[in-house]
Amino acid sequence: MCARLAAGSVIELCKEVAMNKLDSGIALIRPPGHHAQREKAKGYCIFNNIAIAVQELRRLKLAEKIMIVDWDIHHGNGIQEVFLEDPDVLYFSIHRHENGGFYPCSPDADTSVVGRNAGIGRNVNVAFERSGMNDGDYLHIFERLLLPMSKEFNPDFIIVACGFDAAQGDPVGKCYVTPECFSIMVTLVLNMANNGMGGRTAFVLEGGHDREASAYSALACIKAMLWIPFEDGPIVPKAVQKIARDPSSSRESSLGVPKDQHNKPNVGPQRPTDEPPKQELTKVLERYSYLPFLEDYHASKSGKAVVDRVISYHRQYWKCLQS
Repeated sequence: MCARLAAGSVIELCKEVAMNKLDSGIALIRPPGHHAQREKAKGYCIFNNIAIAVQELRRLKLAEKIMIVDWDIHHGNGIQEVFLEDPDVLYFSIHRHENGGFYPCSPDADTSVVGRNAGIGRNVNVAFERSGMNDGDYLHIFERLLLPMSKEFNPDFIIVACGFDAAQGDPVGKCYVTPECFSIMVTLVLNMANNGMGGRTAFVLEGGHDREASAYSALACIKAMLWIPFEDGPIVPKAVQKIARDPSSSRESSLGVPKDQHNKPNVGPQRPTDEPPKQELTKVLERYSYLPFLEDYHASKSGKAVVDRVISYHRQYWKCLQS
């Protein structure tokens, strides 16, 4: 019964957003769904909630090109299985893989799996080979891969498989993604739908193994959906933080609304005028005076290597990766 309610909730949320009754929304559901396959349940997932919702949106002709962003620490093998040959669904997953040693323990979670037949190039696996990814790694992925690929794909609807097991403090994910970073990622995703016009985005709860870490991360996401700045601070003692930020940098929070909506000036710190051309991520961050500067964050060497590997497999399918 709970599984059917979860699937129905995701369908209804996506329909409400697609019909412009909501700008965006989040389905706080259990059980999750991204491991469920066509023929069997798997990994606590009974029905593949997101895949079912995508098919319903298309059946009702409420959306044509759909992007699924999966930042759960586990690969969404079930979502990939359903859309592996579909040219109109872009599945983008950030997960631990560890050469098949991390759940769901499948070679199909590797970066080399890029889609099949008509869907080739539409399956993007950002597969990490170790734990310990941090804010800088995730924002590097957004800057180098997700934002430019989204702009080229130009989806008219985005669904986020919103797992929080990469959150700092989660005992299974063993990573260091902070609530602040989740807040930033939500803001960035909201800017990707409709080629930067905003809206038409649904967030769907997936995994998470620590109640406190998941709760704070979810709160940060919901605040971002309401354009409220993140000001809640860390959720674990500073002694165990690994946030990968430049310790010499500091910013004060400012207005919590998009500047272009209320004609507010940028009251945040100003950048030098002689800097090089800005990447997509930097442009978006500058629209919101309360978000941090991109250079405040630093990706790890392994994080950069993973992104480079993704580019090597997908460059031939994406113009944005060829420069």
